[in-house]
Amino acid sequence: MTSQREGVITANIANMYRNANVKSEVVSQAIIGTTCTVKLNKRGWYNIQQPDTYLGWIPAEAVRLYAKQDHPYASRGRVATTINLFANINGGPSVDSPLMTTVTIGATLEVPDIVTQDGWLHVGLPDGKIGWVQQGDVIVDNAPYLFARGKRSDFVATAKKLLGLPYRWGGVSPFGIDCSGLAQLVYRLNGITILRDAGIQRGMKEFAPVPKAKMQPGDLIFFGNPATRNITHVGIYIGTGKFIHATTHDHPVVQISKLADKHWTDLYVDSRHWAGK
Repeated sequence: MTSQREGVITANIANMYRNANVKSEVVSQAIIGTTCTVKLNKRGWYNIQQPDTYLGWIPAEAVRLYAKQDHPYASRGRVATTINLFANINGGPSVDSPLMTTVTIGATLEVPDIVTQDGWLHVGLPDGKIGWVQQGDVIVDNAPYLFARGKRSDFVATAKKLLGLPYRWGGVSPFGIDCSGLAQLVYRLNGITILRDAGIQRGMKEFAPVPKAKMQPGDLIFFGNPATRNITHVGIYIGTGKFIHATTHDHPVVQISKLADKHWTDLYVDSRHWAGK
């Protein structure tokens, strides 16, 4: 491939690898329906860049390249955005119909026509197949769909909805999520797009430092090496000295911890609040 192409992720969750090899490190994930830039093609692998600028290699079979006349997927007409942790896409309008795929919270799918039956809705998948989703799992609106800006209490409620999800290095979804993936997802579900990786998030100009004593719910807390300011972890403050984060400490799930615990006090670097638009 000599020039960049645009494409859309067709797998419900696609691992992004550091190299074009499933044995290399997973650096992030891409979710179904996401338009990406394909930069390189290497023996069945694509090097892609996501909208949050993150780069990685994924199997070519997980991407459909756009033709010149194509509009980006889910960029026009009506779309259905998942509001529950998981939403099954079935081959027919019933729970016993064959399962086509399972999408996760925040995924946006095209609605080719407003066809409903028994509480199920027609959706068009990015690979061109048509499925059915239960209407209670999605919000239907005009494209492009953006989540409304949440209040501080909404950030906490969203984060608590994800409690107990398994930790997964590079994960960005309820199937498994890491610390910066959790922060990115919670912010996106509350109308704010932030970048990937804790250190990169801390460096965003839209985040302003806030003293530990003046933190408010929804602020991000960064951990790592206080001497070098090297960032290795991020959590979301929920008030009363507690924060929610995805961690392998004690047990590998999304959990609530106390900032006053010695383990986290020793790793505390600083806190940031969103000061962007």
